[in-house]
Amino acid sequence: MSQLLKQTFIKDYLKRLQYSGPVLPNLETLNTLHRLHILNIPFENLNNLLQEEYLCTKEGLYEKIVLEHRGGLCHELNTSFAFLLKDIGFSLIRVEAKVYCNYMKSWAPLPTHQLLIVYLGEEIWIVDVGFGEGFAVPLRFVEDEIQDAENANYRIKKDLDEAGQKWFIIESSSRNVVALHLSNEAEKSEDCEWQYIYKFNLTPRSIQHFSNARNMTLKSPSSTFNQGLVCTLLRPWGRITISRYKLIKKYVKNKEISRKEVKMLENQEEVMSVLESEFGIKIQHFETPLKLA
Repeated sequence: MSQLLKQTFIKDYLKRLQYSGPVLPNLETLNTLHRLHILNIPFENLNNLLQEEYLCTKEGLYEKIVLEHRGGLCHELNTSFAFLLKDIGFSLIRVEAKVYCNYMKSWAPLPTHQLLIVYLGEEIWIVDVGFGEGFAVPLRFVEDEIQDAENANYRIKKDLDEAGQKWFIIESSSRNVVALHLSNEAEKSEDCEWQYIYKFNLTPRSIQHFSNARNMTLKSPSSTFNQGLVCTLLRPWGRITISRYKLIKKYVKNKEISRKEVKMLENQEEVMSVLESEFGIKIQHFETPLKLA
């Protein structure tokens, strides 16, 4: 991209995030942008339901997320955020992760999730704006230390697989973290205080490395994200989610759900109305009827 378009990308992206502060590659900026990203840009699978192809390039993501006021899944959101952070001057790599499936009590067979590792001086930070109900601010890469990420407490533990490969597990102590990635219904662990989220390694990966996982997520009939609509945003008071025809509002106090409201949306027209009013997403029509919950 030209220097002019690079500056346009930064300016328009920061406007999309409703950020007007200093644009410096430091921890304060990283924390603020991370929080604003998951407050303003939804985790959603509308591309799957609209049967739309997309380009996971800087230009393609700029058009979709910034200009069209859309969101996306992990590959889109974290790739797009990585472009912004690099343009601002942050040093980072992309890495892959295996998501933990609560209802099967096992790890996903393949590492299909993408997240970012950001380097600030001698410190390493884990950045992920593409995990549905993930951490609100970056996590410092340090083992066995409880970290307050505003919406939940997290910790990182080292793990070795059967082949001797080193992985790092992210766990949450909040029982409010929903595993949107691998179950049609929101699943949560009730039998232990700490819940697995996913495990990652530190091998740098290119954007192209994730193309197979991206295509599987978009095109495979067995993909969770082809089973029904998911759209979710963090809110100052908690979280708002559309899950198929359910509108779910969870009000959180002290990292625990204090109140939960569930409303059944009657038809596709009401779904589209809520997408626009609550998420700022305008959809004209769906190619196929939405699946009922």
